[in-house]
Amino acid sequence: MDELTNNRIALNTKDACAYLGINRNLLDSFRRCGLIKAIKTGRFYIYPVSELKAFVENNTGKEITKDGIVFDCY
Repeated sequence: MDELTNNRIALNTKDACAYLGINRNLLDSFRRCGLIKAIKTGRFYIYPVSELKAFVENNTGKEITKDGIVFDCY
C-alpha cells in the first residue's frame, strides 16, 4: 500500500477502502458514526491518510460492528 499513499495526504473513497481492506459500505458506516473522519468535497469524501493510520492503530485488537460499536477483544 505504500505506493497508494506515497506522497499523498488524503485518499478518495475507493483508495481508502483499498488501504483499509474494507468495502465502501463499511467505510461509510464508520464515517457516519464518527470512527473515521473525512472531508466532504462537493459530493465526494476524502480521507486523510493520517486519520486512516490512526484508526488502524487505535482499533487494533478490537472488534467493530458496522454500527460503530467497539468491543475490546483483549
